[in-house]
Amino acid sequence: MNNGRKSRFLFGATCFGIAFLYVPMILLVFYSFNKSRIVPVWGGFSTKWYGVLFESEEVWEAIVLSLKIATVNATFAMILGTLAGLALVRFGRFKGRTLFSGMISAPLVMPEVITGLSLLLLFITLKEFIGWPDQRGFTTITIAHITFSMAYVAVVVQSRLAMISSGCKFFRCCAETSEVIMLAFSCSTISCDTSCSSIHSRVQAGLVTF
Repeated sequence: MNNGRKSRFLFGATCFGIAFLYVPMILLVFYSFNKSRIVPVWGGFSTKWYGVLFESEEVWEAIVLSLKIATVNATFAMILGTLAGLALVRFGRFKGRTLFSGMISAPLVMPEVITGLSLLLLFITLKEFIGWPDQRGFTTITIAHITFSMAYVAVVVQSRLAMISSGCKFFRCCAETSEVIMLAFSCSTISCDTSCSSIHSRVQAGLVTF
């Protein structure tokens, strides 16, 4: 009996939460086809405002700017995030690792508003001291997005590389000798737990054919 009430309560709470999030969005889309200038007053179905929207030069400039920022952001976030994740896995415990790892993880745990305000104050301070940037626009927005996005790339790359490194020693042997690289074609005969010395001995003894 109690389980049934609990299930109904959880189901009702879930439905309320979904409705609370998505009903305003649905109403916003619905009223975007309102012919009237006054939003709460329904004046009939019309797509007039969409025509006005896409005739605006400012809207198209904003779209083009957003696409440019997205392209540059994705490219540099992928490159820098991959290098950061590779450094954390490849070099192990190096001097300054804790600080470096904390700087990468900070954008993930801090609210976006705090990150944005911090970067805004940074850019304002830089302009006062060195005169750069002249104005806040494409460059500053792109730097802010890269700072935020590369953290996700670094975390994902680090976890995947750590999983590969600890799960199969075969990849270490591929980096040690060119002969073992060819074992990729016959990797089905080698267990992931096989040690590097065992793989080398098999190659030298001719037990593995290519």
